[in-house]
Amino acid sequence: MTATIPDIVSAPEIAQRLGVRPATVHQWRRRGILPGPEAVLGHTPVWTWATIEAWAIETRRLTR
Repeated sequence: MTATIPDIVSAPEIAQRLGVRPATVHQWRRRGILPGPEAVLGHTPVWTWATIEAWAIETRRLTR
């Protein structure tokens, strides 16, 4: 059995993938719009791309 390593992203990476400014991602986070981070590495909150992608599609911030 092969384990799959999840695609981990930080706020700047989320901004890049969604085509928004990093400040927008930080505003979403402060306002509670963005899902909470799945972990904190050092002082950096991180998410799996699958979580962010599902959220972005559901909230129409990303279309397939």
